[in-house]
Amino acid sequence: MKKAWKDAEKMNLSVNQYREQGLKAAEETANIFHSPEFQERVQFLIKKGQKEYMTVTSGVIALSELERKLYRAIRYLQGNTQGDNFLMYDFQKGSAFDPTSILDKGKQPWNRSP
Repeated sequence: MKKAWKDAEKMNLSVNQYREQGLKAAEETANIFHSPEFQERVQFLIKKGQKEYMTVTSGVIALSELERKLYRAIRYLQGNTQGDNFLMYDFQKGSAFDPTSILDKGKQPWNRSP
């Protein structure tokens, strides 16, 4: 541990010359994202032209969570998913994560005909 402290004293990190610009851009983006106008637009896009709709969020959430919820809402509203596979992604179909995969009436490896 002492050696690590000695090595740390020798290290010199350069100053980030774009720090202020980066902070300003991040604050502007956060202000836009958290604004009521932006949140209303997000809800409007999901409801537009639909008799049925699904509220994705009623407040501020992380972008990754918003993407997941939008993906699931769009699939549900298009009829591509049901309650039993709502949380499942397309690449998980037919795998152990797919609760309906055991209902597939296709050929099973243990029922091979000679």
